[in-house]
Amino acid sequence: MRAAPRADERLRPLGLRIERQTLAVGLPEVARAVDFPWYLRFAFLGILANLLLPANLLDNIGIPYDLDGGSFPAKLHPGTYLVGIGFLLYLRYQARRGVTLGRLASRYPTIVIYVLVMLASPVYVAVMSASSGAASYIESYIPAALIAVMWHDTTARARRALCCSLLTVFIGDAVLALVEIALHGHLLPLSPYMMIDSFTGKAVHSESQLFINRPGEFRAFAFFDHPLTGGTMTMIASFLVLGMKLPAILRDGIILLFMVALLAFGGRAALGLTIGILGLLSLRYLVTRGLTRQLSPSDMARVFLALTVLPLILMGVLLATDIGHRILAHAYLDDSAASRSTEWKILGLMSLPQLLFGINNQDMLNYVFILGLQFPFSDIENFLLLAFISLGAIWFLVFLAAFGGFVRWLWREAEGAGRLMIFGLLVMIMASNSLGRKSNLLTLTVSCVVAVMPIRRRSEAAAAQVATAAPARDQAPALMRSPMLGGRPR
Repeated sequence: MRAAPRADERLRPLGLRIERQTLAVGLPEVARAVDFPWYLRFAFLGILANLLLPANLLDNIGIPYDLDGGSFPAKLHPGTYLVGIGFLLYLRYQARRGVTLGRLASRYPTIVIYVLVMLASPVYVAVMSASSGAASYIESYIPAALIAVMWHDTTARARRALCCSLLTVFIGDAVLALVEIALHGHLLPLSPYMMIDSFTGKAVHSESQLFINRPGEFRAFAFFDHPLTGGTMTMIASFLVLGMKLPAILRDGIILLFMVALLAFGGRAALGLTIGILGLLSLRYLVTRGLTRQLSPSDMARVFLALTVLPLILMGVLLATDIGHRILAHAYLDDSAASRSTEWKILGLMSLPQLLFGINNQDMLNYVFILGLQFPFSDIENFLLLAFISLGAIWFLVFLAAFGGFVRWLWREAEGAGRLMIFGLLVMIMASNSLGRKSNLLTLTVSCVVAVMPIRRRSEAAAAQVATAAPARDQAPALMRSPMLGGRPR
């Protein structure tokens, strides 16, 4: 029987060394194979809950997560509770090893400031503009930071488990999206609120009926709360594959599946960005291999197939099936794209106090209607613009500094595929209002980033602190892993 890969296996710059047998094992087997601390188990379940329990499903089973009414606890996702419990267990885990809150905060000062600003933002908005929205800031921003801290010092084996689990769910979402396109119907119930179909002029009870009634507008949802979220996360999943050491034919097959799924979700920006980044990476690979005289016939064959066969396959899927009808129907500057420029005119409608301290939700809706935007189909789509008009110029600068600091920390810790995910997310949130409302987009993206984040060498001071705080039974294995004795860092 083949031995399991070592937990302290060295990571390569672009990601994890994933054994074939690990990828073939299902999600439950991976979870049992890894010795997770309890805090990681709860964080792991919180990530899976965000993947498998979309807001639409919670609304339909009686939890008013995204509907009017209901108490504040119902406005928080079950995954947020699981991540929060995991973080409390993480603090207890560190306290038992002599790591105080002060020492932990000094190690992650950027993240501490980020969390405090996100907690203070809804209080500031409530005081200045009498608007609610605490759940939106908690849901959209804080779980991502807690996950980043908890998974920062995990072993390679734990990150492999997270990586394989995420990839398994994303593949399932891609397949489900294709099934929905084939059946021309959504397999999961969507939001039950009443909407007016602008195409037929009739009231409908869900976005599912809305997209079915409008020709060329049907888009898959899978286990996401909106097709744009599905498109963005499928793009992130394509970069996740690049951070895993997989056989070339398997990696290329999974990426091809994700490309077709992007057509099913109908996200033009996500599809174009994915194709552009993958194309540039392929060109860089060819140039690098050519300059070092390492270009092989197999490399040339793969590039030839990517440049000829892949476009033919995608074009055939577009023309011969219902997949991508929305992309073809809107392959021009349509109303959705035009609203991206119209939304900036809201700044001219705001008074000086509103520009400094923000506006409430009702005033924002009034301005949206004045601009001729059809809420909820088109409103303020740019994430930074929405944050500016909600918070006002004064607190927006604080918010932007905290958010930028967190992104910079992620960028510095990540390499290769992780940085591609961060870049892709930043581009996408400028074109959609996902982070302006309750969204798990940042939480899921950070989960993917930490899954392929390299395990760096600890400094001598940090290693000494760990050795002092750890129990005696852990000191001998840590010594054997010392690079000075020929071992490898954890």
